Amino acid sequence: MSTIIVETQNELKDNALISFLKAFDYKVTVKKKTNSAKKITYNLPITPAIENADFMALAGIWEGRKITIEKLREIAWGGRL
Repeated sequence: MSTIIVETQNELKDNALISFLKAFDYKVTVKKKTNSAKKITYNLPITPAIENADFMALAGIWEGRKITIEKLREIAWGGRL
């Protein structure tokens, strides 16, 4: 008897592989690792900006706060850029 270990990161493909193996009467054992530090991302729709928006109306909104433009983008876009 042989043992094959497959590590994946795509649950949809995992399920397809498991179904395929079971179709050929393979014994399948699934062990999932939990990642407590897993980053949560939300796939929110991205809409274009209003062409005539008054950009300077928000000038100074972050004044006096210890945050960088890079951190703001990371929070706002969640890694989608």
